[in-house]
Amino acid sequence: MEVQGDILDEFLQQQRSGRQGAQPTPCREQPEARAGPDNCRDSGDPSDFRIPVLPYGRHLVIDIKSTWGDRHYVGLNGIEIFSSKGEPVQIASIQADPPDINILPAYGKDPRVVGNLIDGVNRTQDDMHVWLAPFTPGKSHSVSIDFSHPCHVALIRIWNYNKSRIHSFRGVRDVEILLDAQCIFHGEIAKASGTLTGAPEHFGDTILFTTDDDILEAIFRSDETFDVDTGGPCSLPCEEPLRRPSTADGDSEERPYTQAGLWAQVPEVELPCSAPVSEVTTPEPGVYHGICLQLNFTASWGDLHYLGLTGLEVVGKDGQALPISLHQISACPRDLNDLPEYTDDSRTLDKTGTWRRAPPHPFLAPCFL
Repeated sequence: MEVQGDILDEFLQQQRSGRQGAQPTPCREQPEARAGPDNCRDSGDPSDFRIPVLPYGRHLVIDIKSTWGDRHYVGLNGIEIFSSKGEPVQIASIQADPPDINILPAYGKDPRVVGNLIDGVNRTQDDMHVWLAPFTPGKSHSVSIDFSHPCHVALIRIWNYNKSRIHSFRGVRDVEILLDAQCIFHGEIAKASGTLTGAPEHFGDTILFTTDDDILEAIFRSDETFDVDTGGPCSLPCEEPLRRPSTADGDSEERPYTQAGLWAQVPEVELPCSAPVSEVTTPEPGVYHGICLQLNFTASWGDLHYLGLTGLEVVGKDGQALPISLHQISACPRDLNDLPEYTDDSRTLDKTGTWRRAPPHPFLAPCFL
C-alpha cells in the first residue's frame, strides 16, 4: 500500500476541526493487497516495495539496520500496535537482541530494558520508560514481539529514542519490519526531537496498513496519544545532579559509558546587569579595530558537562584569516586536563588554530553551570 503523507494525521485533523459528519477522503484509492517477500532485501528495487494492506500474523520483528549517527548505542521510547478492530494489540511477550546495555561489563542494573517499550509511557525523557542497547555496525539488532492472538495489523507507531537533543541520535533510522517472516515495511523512522512538546510526528513515525475510514475512526477513539496536552512541556521530578561522565577519546573505538538517570534540572542563570555600552563608530561599517577578542560561552547544545570547539578563525577586512599563535590564546577552564581524572588528554586549546583543521582535532573543556 502506497500512501502519500499520513492519512491518519489528516483524519485526526478533520476530527479535531469538528467535521464529525464528513468522512475524510483517502489520498488515493486503497490498492489491492500484495504479498510481500519473506525478506525485505529480497524485494529488489526498494521503490517497487508496497506496504501490504492489513497484514495478518502473530510474531512481529523490527530489524534495526542503523541509528541516526550514534556508533555505540541504539534505543527506542515505545512501540504501539493497533489491529483492524481499532484496538491496541494485546502483547504476550517482547524481546530484543541484544537485550539491553546490561550485557556490557560495566552495567548490571540499568533500568533501560526492552519491557519499557510497551509500558504505555512514550512521550518521555525518563530512563525508566525507554530501551537502550549496545549498537555495533554490521551486527544484528532487533526487537521481537509476540501477540496474544493472531490479528490483522492496521497501524504501528514507533516512538524513537528521545532522551535529549544530543542523545536522540541513538534512535533507530533504517528498519525492516516482518510479520510472521513476511516483510511488511522497510524504510526510515524519523528522529525524535529531543524535547517533550509537539505532535506525534516529532517523536518518530506512524506506519499505516489501511486507509479504511471506519478502522481509522476506531483507532482514533482508542488512541490515548491524542489525549495528551502537547502545548507545554511535561514536568520532570527533581533528581540529584548527575556526576560528570567520562568522555571517550575521538581516536578510540571504545564504547563510552552512558549513565541512567534524569537530567539534572538546570536553574536559570541570571546574568548581572552590565553597564550600558556606548555605541561604537568605525571607519568602515562592520569592521572593528582592537587588540583583544573575548568569546563568552553562555550555553552548550544540551550537554551539562562539557563544552568544545573544533576550531576558531578570525577574518580581517581583506577577507583573509588573521594569523593566530598559541601564545595569543587562553581559555578558562583551559581544557579537560584541569579535571583531576584527566592528565594527558589531547583535546587541548592549541587545536582551535583554524576551522579548516579536520577532525579528530577538537578542543574540549569542562562546563560548569
